Amino acid sequence: CVGCVWCVGCVWCGVSVIAYVLLKAPSPPSAHIVKPEYYDGPVPLQTSVVVEYNHIPKSRYLWVVVRIPKVKPNWVLFPQLLSGMPTPVEGSGTLETTIQLGGIQEDIGDPFNIVVLLLDKEANRSLVDYSKNCINLGTCGGIQLPDTGAKILDFNTVMRELEDD
Repeated sequence: CVGCVWCVGCVWCGVSVIAYVLLKAPSPPSAHIVKPEYYDGPVPLQTSVVVEYNHIPKSRYLWVVVRIPKVKPNWVLFPQLLSGMPTPVEGSGTLETTIQLGGIQEDIGDPFNIVVLLLDKEANRSLVDYSKNCINLGTCGGIQLPDTGAKILDFNTVMRELEDD
């Protein structure tokens, strides 16, 4: 590079404008469920979940939710509140929370989906409102995956422990 102040890739340094733009593009948000691992099981009724996340923008929210395929075959989710309401995260890091896989005897041995969601402000508001009603009123029947503003960053299936302790 000849060090020009207008550098967007040029014939002087051999970098194309397209390559320059691609190199400068921000990385997309991502998350990976580290624990429990896929089909790691059997998993106890309450278990710790560890999520590594990267490039989470300030204007987005990260949620860990549980889906019960046998009970709610559609995308009805159960936000996990055992560790309290989710706190905002930004950038890259690790999130640890506690989840509950069902709660009745018939859930023993069943599969559960752990889902990491990236939400915009409106979708986040839906989950916050649901969660407040769940905590304050006991209305915890699940919430439909928002039609817009929600992106699944990771999805994991675990089996609930065969016997409760």
